[in-house]
Amino acid sequence: MRLETGVVQEGNDWPGVFIRGDNAFADHLALKEVLTAVNPAMCSPISLMMVEQLRDLLALSDISNPKHPVPQRVALVEQKP
Repeated sequence: MRLETGVVQEGNDWPGVFIRGDNAFADHLALKEVLTAVNPAMCSPISLMMVEQLRDLLALSDISNPKHPVPQRVALVEQKP
């Protein structure tokens, strides 16, 4: 079973978003392009910082990145309704 990009939830915890590595790196490139085109004066500093942090987080999905962390491992368990 392969976990696809989408919403995931563990037990009763808040749902989160899982983004596959190939999707994450493409999203990183798109955010990088948008951030170079946007006028920072037109955004709130907090919003800009949050988008930059998301861009940087997505960049960590590139395994050639020297800052690539040791990933957290998960086990998929198929749950029947």
